[in-house]
Amino acid sequence: FRELIARPGIKAVVLFRNRGSTAGASLHHPHAQLVALGMEPTRLKWIAARARRLGAKTGRCLTCDELEFEKSDRRRLVEETESFLAFVPFAASVPSEIWLAPRRHQASFCELDETACAELGPLLRNALRRLALMHDSAPYNFVLDSFDAARHVAGGAAPYLHWRLRIVPVLATWGGFELGTGMPINPSSPE
Repeated sequence: FRELIARPGIKAVVLFRNRGSTAGASLHHPHAQLVALGMEPTRLKWIAARARRLGAKTGRCLTCDELEFEKSDRRRLVEETESFLAFVPFAASVPSEIWLAPRRHQASFCELDETACAELGPLLRNALRRLALMHDSAPYNFVLDSFDAARHVAGGAAPYLHWRLRIVPVLATWGGFELGTGMPINPSSPE
């Protein structure tokens, strides 16, 4: 990841895994993919713009605030380690969506140290096991939302960006409303 994001012309590195054919997996054996892009994906641009806007108003990172809330509220907390929280986000787009986020403010996955990295693997494995037990090995995608903090310094968003790994099970099919509005309907309560 670090080597790819440091290459000239690379604006984003996307780490993802598709498990199951309905989640887009084209190979039957377990694997993840790492793709370096010469452009920043629309989703990451939108997150950075939103972080910059909210950060300018509050002077705070929205994800850091969200992590503090989830730690104190505990209703959507899945697991916590010294370095990470695993939780179902407040407005989960699908049932059993789980986010893994570092407790320490970090815009880029590259900021992860060896100790935290050693915690992330078992935390991810535990979250995926829980998902498999709860939903009979349902297909899923996981994707890493990470930012090149150095590039976002000039735009003013860097202090407000926070990377996360999102696990999104494929448990619902988008219908007309979702396709027409881009707004998912989650039939379950995240709590």
